Amino acid sequence: MTGTPLDLLSLVGLGSRLLGVGGGEKVDASGDFGKALEAAKDGRLETGRAVVSGPELGVDLSADQLQRLSHAADMAEAQGAKTAAVLMDGMVIRLDVESRTAMKSSPAESALMGDVDVVLSAGPTSESAPASDALLRRLAPAGGPEIQN
Repeated sequence: MTGTPLDLLSLVGLGSRLLGVGGGEKVDASGDFGKALEAAKDGRLETGRAVVSGPELGVDLSADQLQRLSHAADMAEAQGAKTAAVLMDGMVIRLDVESRTAMKSSPAESALMGDVDVVLSAGPTSESAPASDALLRRLAPAGGPEIQN
């Protein structure tokens, strides 16, 4: 007996109906999905996935900093980014969004990071950290308006 690939698929459907798998009532999740989509657009979607420090990071991050990096990773992931440069507490951290690993850190004044999909700020800087105005001045076009403090 010969058949087509569609015949094989119909057997899978028959088997799942016999076992009671997947043939139940349909759930309308459009309301929940709509809420999740709005939360992602507004930057309020939290996955709860933690960020870890990579072996070459070079700085010890506090629990608060790791939590802010986790939020930045959620925002970057919602935008489809795979790598991010995160401005935080006077430094720039290269973040692998998929593995949630902080890979490299540089002072904001001298940071040069290529091959990133997105640049994010991870919240306000702490009181003891230098301001990130130096990075903004370096990124401003030559002859452009000066940044006012």
